[in-house]
Amino acid sequence: MCFHRAIPLTISKSKPSSGHANPADIPITSTQKCVECGQMVKSEFKWCPRCGAPLKDHPCAYCGQLLKASEMVCVYCGGPSPKSRMK
Repeated sequence: MCFHRAIPLTISKSKPSSGHANPADIPITSTQKCVECGQMVKSEFKWCPRCGAPLKDHPCAYCGQLLKASEMVCVYCGGPSPKSRMK
């Protein structure tokens, strides 16, 4: 004996495409330029993927105080920043 159940099938019609992307559907990615090498990088990056330069303020590897991306040494403990080790 064979039992078959009917499986309901729902088909939804999609809206016809105009061929143009909806601006609300396009992700917006802002960029910034690395001051060391000029590479355009995503704004959320903290380090340049090309040269390794810091793009945002970051904690000192030695004392944990916040260093500005432009500082060559930590003003609190004198520890070298990643930027100074690149040179």
